[in-house]
Amino acid sequence: MNVFKKSPEDRFSQALFRHLLLWIGAILFVFAVAFEFVLLQHFHRHVTDEARKSIAELSGDMHIIFHQQALGMSMALQSVIQDTRTLKHIKEGDAEKLQTQWQPLFERLNRNNDITHFSFFDADHIALVRFHRAERNDKVARYNLIEAQRSGKMEWGIEIGSVGALVLRSVHPMFEEGKIIGYVELGKKVEDVFNLLHVNLSSHFIVLIDFFHNPKKA
Repeated sequence: MNVFKKSPEDRFSQALFRHLLLWIGAILFVFAVAFEFVLLQHFHRHVTDEARKSIAELSGDMHIIFHQQALGMSMALQSVIQDTRTLKHIKEGDAEKLQTQWQPLFERLNRNNDITHFSFFDADHIALVRFHRAERNDKVARYNLIEAQRSGKMEWGIEIGSVGALVLRSVHPMFEEGKIIGYVELGKKVEDVFNLLHVNLSSHFIVLIDFFHNPKKA
């Protein structure tokens, strides 16, 4: 007599147990996958929310920084916009006298404050003097100039130059007897602002520029 021979009931019980194990294993696997999916979704939402928060904070901080820099350039222009000789030279379109009078200021600002752009324009936005390059007598249709004409106040913003460089510009209208007779502009390259503030540029920045016009020179 074979004492190890299994009865039909034992074989059924073992088969049922194996099936139960398979089902339990499958259920545990499904739960594990679902739990991991929920964790990944939670992590993704957390990271996304943190990234959005960081981007919003960075955007706000950078706006404040650029605004402060623009106000600093505006302060540097106060002696220019209040100078009666300068008003006379602009009204007469005397580029040579403007160049002679303000070249030392541009060199000092360039050396001490990283100012890279210094320009005078007449009431029609014709460039009288560009201290950073020789071109003149061309009409400029940049946004800041147009806004300064519209508002009659200092305007600032980041604009792209003719060689593709992003420049933070501050533009002041100049008045005589309540009428705009010209404009003076200071600017510095955006990367100079980051370097001044010791900002790490290992990250990539996306810049959106509204090309509502296409001037030949900026």
